[in-house]
Amino acid sequence: MTYEEVKINYDGSSLGNPSTGGTGSTFIAHNRDFLGVLMVNIGVTTSYYAECSSILYALYTALDNNWLKVFLVSDSKAAISAFINKKIPWDLRARWEYISSKLQIRFKHS
Repeated sequence: MTYEEVKINYDGSSLGNPSTGGTGSTFIAHNRDFLGVLMVNIGVTTSYYAECSSILYALYTALDNNWLKVFLVSDSKAAISAFINKKIPWDLRARWEYISSKLQIRFKHS
């Protein structure tokens, strides 16, 4: 099924800084259909890196499902700013450049 836009609420977290971390995302269609949830254990990380990783995991899930227009909502102003200003961790940059060329993406801080 094709959706006009998919809203993604995502979060990344670590139990310490650094410590074991993970990401979680929910996917909801423009018509309020619940599309799914994603959880990923990312190992030892910082809170900031977990937030940035969460964005990419969510976006690749959107691309895999052919949801080409996405609206990302997060409580991490720092991660959103990093992606908008292309100041993300160096080891995530190539993945961001690829995925951002495939999707229409907008962000919101909540």
